[in-house]
Amino acid sequence: MERKLTPKEKRYLKKEEAKWDYLIEELQSGRLRFGGWPSKAGRHYVSPDAAAEAFTIFKNAILRIKKEEIINGK
Repeated sequence: MERKLTPKEKRYLKKEEAKWDYLIEELQSGRLRFGGWPSKAGRHYVSPDAAAEAFTIFKNAILRIKKEEIINGK
């Protein structure tokens, strides 16, 4: 059986999630751009929606890994 998180650990994970949510919100609004590789036609950036979707996947994976590390004591 898996142990439960302490209130301190829950607060830590909520703060981590808030950081990612802020980053995703900035990407969706267009205030922050992702990409920027040069080409002959100028610089290319990933669309705001695609970047936000990718970072949402990253956020979920990272938070799951952090939670597992806390539970396993790493």
